[in-house]
Amino acid sequence: APWCDEGWFANAAYNLAFNGHMGSNIQEPSGHFLNSYLKGIREHTYVVVPYDLVSLSGWYRLFGFSLFTTRTHSILWGSVALLSLFVLVLTASGDRTAALLATALCSLDVTFLWGAADGRVDMMCVAFLMASYAAYFALRRKNFTAAFLTAHSLAAISCMSHANGGLAVIGLALLTWRLDRARFERRLLWLAAIPYSVALLTWAPYILQSPSDWLVQFPANA
Repeated sequence: APWCDEGWFANAAYNLAFNGHMGSNIQEPSGHFLNSYLKGIREHTYVVVPYDLVSLSGWYRLFGFSLFTTRTHSILWGSVALLSLFVLVLTASGDRTAALLATALCSLDVTFLWGAADGRVDMMCVAFLMASYAAYFALRRKNFTAAFLTAHSLAAISCMSHANGGLAVIGLALLTWRLDRARFERRLLWLAAIPYSVALLTWAPYILQSPSDWLVQFPANA
């Protein structure tokens, strides 16, 4: 059955697609489970980072608004996550059988299936997180700089899809230390800062529409 989170996220994306704003106007600011007065949420949705909502709004413009289209958006990102997992294991191990087995097991996992069929923001985050790791392993032997920049660019998108995308950044740091610290150069830190800065700059104009509302809503959920 549909549940509240699906309604909240679908509402914001629907409004962006068809009404010209990204407010969650089905919510009562004082009646949210976060136990905080979510000032301005009917006009601006600041409780989450925005990329999934923007992506979902485009999905609605292409395929219409319904529970089915809301959930197929998550299914799409689940497919990207599985493909990324296959590339990750294949390039990390060189074993096609291991890659197929890992992908098959993940595709049968009840938690993964739940997330991939749920109209929430999680699966887009997971897809870009896995893609960042896959890109790192696929490119690191050919061009380490390209691997580092591509992986962190994908991780930045993951971070802007759900705050748990920060796990991608931590994971990439651990991978770099474990596998490639001999090749690491300080300039790469400045290079990696570019996609994260660009990601934040794409969000900044929306935050600046009502900074006081952002200061109330985002910390309450974070």
